Amino acid sequence: MKVPHSSIQSVGIDLSQIVSVLSDALDWVGLHEPHHGKRVAFMAVQLGDALNLPKPLMEDLFLGGLIHDIGASSSRVLQELLDSEYAGDMSVHCRRGAELVSCFRPLKHLAPMILHHHTHWGDFASIEDDTAASEKLLANCIALSDRIDILLRRYPDADPLMMRDVIKKIVVTEAKEEKFMPELMDAFSVISDHEAFWFSQDIIEIGGLIGRYATERRVLDFSFEDLRDLATVLSLVIDAKSSFTALHSFGVMSLASFLGYSAGLSVQACDLLEIASLLHDVGKLRIPDEILENPGALTVQERSVIARHSFYSFHILSRIEGFEKVAMWAGNHHEYINGSGYPFHLKGEQLSTESRILTIADIFQSLSQDRPYRKAMSSVQVLSILDSMVMQGKLDGDIVHLIHENLDHCCTMMAVGLNSSQRN
Repeated sequence: MKVPHSSIQSVGIDLSQIVSVLSDALDWVGLHEPHHGKRVAFMAVQLGDALNLPKPLMEDLFLGGLIHDIGASSSRVLQELLDSEYAGDMSVHCRRGAELVSCFRPLKHLAPMILHHHTHWGDFASIEDDTAASEKLLANCIALSDRIDILLRRYPDADPLMMRDVIKKIVVTEAKEEKFMPELMDAFSVISDHEAFWFSQDIIEIGGLIGRYATERRVLDFSFEDLRDLATVLSLVIDAKSSFTALHSFGVMSLASFLGYSAGLSVQACDLLEIASLLHDVGKLRIPDEILENPGALTVQERSVIARHSFYSFHILSRIEGFEKVAMWAGNHHEYINGSGYPFHLKGEQLSTESRILTIADIFQSLSQDRPYRKAMSSVQVLSILDSMVMQGKLDGDIVHLIHENLDHCCTMMAVGLNSSQRN
């Protein structure tokens, strides 16, 4: 079947909403240490303000600070970074983060900042690349802010103001080792004398402070390719959460897209279905790694935790104006037409064809892939389970019939999706 070209010309979407969603998704990764990106962003713009940076650089500094750790999508990896003393290879998540934002045109210019946010200032002289002077400054500003926050997190129960002298002493010592730009240290020396700088690091207050700073809307025209690139970036973050979910989103996307066209959906509906498929599991970022990778039977409490992920997906995607359908379909991917699914217990006509397709594509791909508690099933075994669920009134029999008619092609489409993910 020849897939039509996209019908979506452009959609006006607020870039600040997208970055806010990315930031919150990363907060979910750091379940035991939330708001790291927000604190770094807020410190960074205070430093930038003290340096009298122009507004465009301040905006980039804020956005880059929020998502500087986008390359670390495992709770374990992120915790290792937050616990580190510049130990090990700090560049791995920096390179990965730069690669991810480079895939999304509106944020591509932030890649150098993210790539070098652990580069020591003195090391820039030996780096031969195209990084501009302003990009080095922004990267080092994030590096200093990141370092301050990591030092503060060592004393989670202490008043940040009471740790001021200790942290200043450590940072000044590291600056003598050329880790930070001298002018940046001058700015830090000024603002760190202000109690407000330390009070603003209180975890209870940071959300409100960030919210007031990020009130300015930045509505841009996004093409379908832009939206798909955004969904790709987020899906790669999602699938990197666990080795057992790796590539899942791309397989679901390819199968759902094929089923959508086969079911006669419009080109625009299929475009949005692709995006919803890539993002349907964004809520899993909020599920602890140990539950996702548990090889044994889940407890009742653990099942309750993991059952929340589709609601979380709906909740976070609903915050992007223009993503209303995407949020609804993604949030419904565990709903059944007899009302026995979750989290909303929708049934019958309350579930659109797109929602029904995404549910079936998710089940088919999940059962076809290894999981901690079982090996991948054959396509014949998977079809048998789908047929049983149709008999129970859970799934749409017409859509499952499309898989029967095109089984080989459905398996091929999932393989194409997995290969596409690997290329990214």
